Amino acid sequence: MGTKLRLLLLAAVIVALGVMAWLAGNHSGYRAPPTFKFLSYTNSGGQLEALFRLDHAPRDSFSDSLTELRYLSPTGWTRPSAPAISWRFFGWDGTGSIAAISVETTNLPARVVMGLGVPREGVPGLYDRVVYRWSKFRGNSMESGRDIYVTNQTVVVVSDPR
Repeated sequence: MGTKLRLLLLAAVIVALGVMAWLAGNHSGYRAPPTFKFLSYTNSGGQLEALFRLDHAPRDSFSDSLTELRYLSPTGWTRPSAPAISWRFFGWDGTGSIAAISVETTNLPARVVMGLGVPREGVPGLYDRVVYRWSKFRGNSMESGRDIYVTNQTVVVVSDPR
């Protein structure tokens, strides 16, 4: 193989890697970081829920999870006494969504941490996107990428004892 052909192949590989890295990057300019704000409480079907607004969620998020829920008691932050906590997203619009998270009481502040799985930056992000699409096609869950965490806490709403 001639030297010119080797240089041409090397240049083609470098250009191809550059194009892949460019395609995997974020080209939308500045994106505000995700925010998670407590809105209020609601009673949905007999279940007390805290409502949070998630704004500026990453557009390329491929997973979400309720990572932590704790209550501020006189002894510090404690886990809920309920064995299972329910949560859901609803009301998506152009900038965000509302998360409804079941809570046990409005008398103690509750700290909520949500995790959002997103692809990594650059060429590893391209790999993450390919793996995500393949795992979605196969019906599996995705284990690669990175997590972004958002957190906030509720305010105390003490019921009127009258």
